[in-house]
Amino acid sequence: MTVKLIELQNICKSYRIREMDVPVLRNISLEIEHGKYVALMGASGSGKSTLMNILGCLDRPTSGKYYLDGEEVGSLSGDARAMVRNRKIGFVFQSFNLLPRTSALLRDRHHIKSGDENDFWIHNTSEFMSTLSSTTMLMSNLLLVVALISLIVGGVGIMNIMLVSVTERTREIGLRMAVGARSRDILQQFLTESIILCTIGGIVGILFGHGAAVMVNIHLQWPIQSSPVIVALAFIVSAAVGIVFGFYPAWKASRLDPIEAFRY
Repeated sequence: MTVKLIELQNICKSYRIREMDVPVLRNISLEIEHGKYVALMGASGSGKSTLMNILGCLDRPTSGKYYLDGEEVGSLSGDARAMVRNRKIGFVFQSFNLLPRTSALLRDRHHIKSGDENDFWIHNTSEFMSTLSSTTMLMSNLLLVVALISLIVGGVGIMNIMLVSVTERTREIGLRMAVGARSRDILQQFLTESIILCTIGGIVGILFGHGAAVMVNIHLQWPIQSSPVIVALAFIVSAAVGIVFGFYPAWKASRLDPIEAFRY
């Protein structure tokens, strides 16, 4: 006959509150074989925590039999159950609310006097995930600041290039105005050139970023996938930089005096 990993036989658990016994578990029978995964679910107050305490040898049932790997552990003393936990049971804590109780239990098992420091450390997955989330958020904010600074520097460069272009093409602007071009036509021309210049730079940056992601995926085996939404957003931001930083040079070109510009 195969020995069950966990076997409960008519487990009952009640707590004494003043002059009354309050039953929490009544005649619970359960069998779990080796290698099986079991989830304990139920409404709040249904006795899940009490049953888990008994299964983890943190508490003992009022009545019934509890066999762990063929050994009856339900009637063991506190020290004997501690030895069983040390040899056969592991805990993964998912809530900070369990830490104070666990710390108190470990201090009692380690015979640490009141006021003395703990000789143990408790870490859980929540602490790790919190640290990871904080680090990820910090890196994201740092990259955002770097990207904003890069956009401003690039935008100033675009504006200077367009201002130089306006200065060098002053005679061309005067000639266009002399043959009937309106101020808004000149504004539209230089603003379009600025947008085209920025979008070309954005396309080059998108291709470079996608190529770098592919290289990382090939050489480091990291699962990286380009997002079409992010690519579209990068293209829109590039065009927006062209509009914002190219507007002043375009406006300056549109405000030139045709006579003075033609004589330049």
